[in-house]
Amino acid sequence: MAIIKEPMKDGTWYAFEDFYKCIKEKKHPVSDVIAGGASAICVGLCNTALYTHSVQNWKPIYDF
Repeated sequence: MAIIKEPMKDGTWYAFEDFYKCIKEKKHPVSDVIAGGASAICVGLCNTALYTHSVQNWKPIYDF
């Protein structure tokens, strides 16, 4: 039994679908530039921690 009834699409497809829907319905997108920026910082911190075998901490400079 499958959890999802249809094959998944590329993540970009869902982002564009949400973007179009938000423009059409004049709503705020699920993931905006703030969420994208925070995600990118998290990925960078994770990569640094993995490659340097060290703990990385969120710094106030990352808050926006």
